[in-house]
Amino acid sequence: MHSSPAEIQRFFLFADHFQFYLQDAETYGAAIKIGDVDGDPWAEEASDTLRIGVETFSIAVATARQDWVLIKLRVHQSPPPPEPLAEADHVVEADLDLPTGQLSVYGCAQEPGTEEVIALPPSRYRARISYLSTEVVPPHTNDDEPGDHFEHRVEMWATAQATSIRVLKQGPNPWAG
Repeated sequence: MHSSPAEIQRFFLFADHFQFYLQDAETYGAAIKIGDVDGDPWAEEASDTLRIGVETFSIAVATARQDWVLIKLRVHQSPPPPEPLAEADHVVEADLDLPTGQLSVYGCAQEPGTEEVIALPPSRYRARISYLSTEVVPPHTNDDEPGDHFEHRVEMWATAQATSIRVLKQGPNPWAG
């Protein structure tokens, strides 16, 4: 049985270096200091095939623009049904551990303290990231910046079982342009 989703959180952020993060920032920062982070976030397949880079306590989400991007986030009580894949350009799932329960969403050059922070029960979460073409142009967009506009839809739910990264729908390659 699927539960109804929490309210959609919609926001814009600056995706410097063509990426933004979904992260337990406190735990990730502590792990970085002691060198205890697993994974290569931008391994060879990450940029074009997966479009996400996964590390311990962090998912880096690639964007088609180094500019302001639209993000819509929903947290569910249980796995939501996959939305019709026909409307998405690309869909990928990965696990994200949030031991503090504080999900930080931010661009990689964003000033500390200005990130979006969503309080959740501490847990491992499954994150489904969908890229949907959109006509929505975020405020402050640089019209001279190349790249397509996408809505980055993030669906999350708590899960007890670790699951590998999975591409539900592979988008075209090259894709950013």
